[in-house]
Amino acid sequence: MPVLEYCAPVWHYALTKAQSESLEAIQKCAIHITHNPTRGMPYSSMLYCANIDSLAYRREELSRDFFHNIMDPASCLHSLLPSP
Repeated sequence: MPVLEYCAPVWHYALTKAQSESLEAIQKCAIHITHNPTRGMPYSSMLYCANIDSLAYRREELSRDFFHNIMDPASCLHSLLPSP
């Protein structure tokens, strides 16, 4: 769900547990709509059936990739990092 991941590297680490769970609830609803047989399944099983990762995992990956990318001296954002 790209909208739920918009600018994730900026706000991911500031989310409370409750906010993260609210975002996952939106994805859970979307899975129910697109994969009706998943009703009543645990969330992890629903993710497996839908062949997707949790939003928390994807935010973590996006954040990790973003920060690895700005560590590259060729990145336009690299100059914003403090000196080592």
